Amino acid sequence: MAAPAALFLLLLCGPLPLTTPSASGGGGLPEGVVRGSDYPRVPPGHPRVYMRPGDLPRLRAKAADRGARQLWQRVTNRADEDPVVQAFMYHIEQNSSYCDSAVAAQRARVASTLAKRPPNGGRLPDHDLSAVGRTFFSMLHTTSVVLDWCYDTLKPDARASLISGIKALANMDAPGYPIDFGNTTSPPHWDTVVGHPCEGWVMTG
Repeated sequence: MAAPAALFLLLLCGPLPLTTPSASGGGGLPEGVVRGSDYPRVPPGHPRVYMRPGDLPRLRAKAADRGARQLWQRVTNRADEDPVVQAFMYHIEQNSSYCDSAVAAQRARVASTLAKRPPNGGRLPDHDLSAVGRTFFSMLHTTSVVLDWCYDTLKPDARASLISGIKALANMDAPGYPIDFGNTTSPPHWDTVVGHPCEGWVMTG
């Protein structure tokens, strides 16, 4: 997504409440440290990336507010070319055709990106990795957002296609997906607390 559209979307959404772990983990743990089992879990249902169903009435009211008219217009101007904006507009205007367009466009983008994979299925050259998953609104990120925001409108084949695409995109970057836990001489056993390998640990479960 181009930076202006991303900025307008985030401004329109405003700060959304986030669930955070408690300040003290208890059980003799230091202040601010919590056990892994105490961290908040992924909430059920969709959407759940950046917004929850309970946020939608407020967002719709904001989009309809006269004071946000110019801002909203700048968002809608991007709808024809940006799948994330289309998926967002589905929730605001409650028109599933936006998700039809968003999903079709995102699936095509994922297919185009995956076509650049080396013949052996290995990682992309480092200069191409940011386009896949290392930056905000990268391909991995936008595909996850479209999947979540359009989840309830998706037919099984489209849902499976996006999920498969996300896994394949994740495998193009370090440490790959799923993680090879038997490899003890290189990632994932390097940087398992910070760095890219920790992402593979989370995704692999």
